[in-house]
Amino acid sequence: MTDLHALVAGFADVAAVYERGRPDYPPAVVERIVAELGVGPGDRVLDLGAGTGKLTRPLLAAGLDVVAVEPLEHMRAAVARAVGADRVLDGRAEAIPLPDAALDGAVCGDAFHWFDGGLAAAELQRVLRPGGGLVLSWLQNDNHDGPQTRELWPLLRPLWERSSHPGIIEGRRGEALERHPGFAPVRRAEVVFEDVLDRDGMLAWFASFSVIGALPDDERAVMLARIAEILDRDGAGDGPFRRQWRAELWLTRRI
Repeated sequence: MTDLHALVAGFADVAAVYERGRPDYPPAVVERIVAELGVGPGDRVLDLGAGTGKLTRPLLAAGLDVVAVEPLEHMRAAVARAVGADRVLDGRAEAIPLPDAALDGAVCGDAFHWFDGGLAAAELQRVLRPGGGLVLSWLQNDNHDGPQTRELWPLLRPLWERSSHPGIIEGRRGEALERHPGFAPVRRAEVVFEDVLDRDGMLAWFASFSVIGALPDDERAVMLARIAEILDRDGAGDGPFRRQWRAELWLTRRI
């Protein structure tokens, strides 16, 4: 069994800021995911690397029988509080704690880049029934043009580069699925949306980044103070801060 990626430790104690600062999945994205999975009420669907349940909850609200698998204790506790402990399993993508062909579909939101892709693809192929749909999603922030963004990203990039962040620096996505013979050819789709946060929510978003969570306490405090200073510049105050998002979806099906 491979170890969790070193940066995943940066998520160990950030469940509250993750829930506060990360975007919710809007109806348009959830509806597209459900349609691509080809599932309906009562169908069994896995949320792999569920985090605090950002995707688990709307899928459950859509009538699906959702099981969340999450390796980090604090994240797992957060999703259990939201959807019930009976729906949450301690587990990893490389060893999914479910029987063969037990699922009608599976999703993975903003997490597949952390996994050993080959092992995760093999496990997903094992637990999905033949014909079961699979959707990987990444919520990509598209706020690149504002003066604050032009200062914030260069502040963070050395942290991403130092740790060779698998999603941001290596650009890892769902390539392992494209190489696995047990899946149909992967298709891609995008859904754009916007959300709005106040200043505390924006700070929580940055605090939820793995590279910031992994910093020693004193360095993390200095970094977040610098981010707050940038956000407060030019009279931004408490906001609102509008964020532009692009849901990048990788779509396939077990053969």
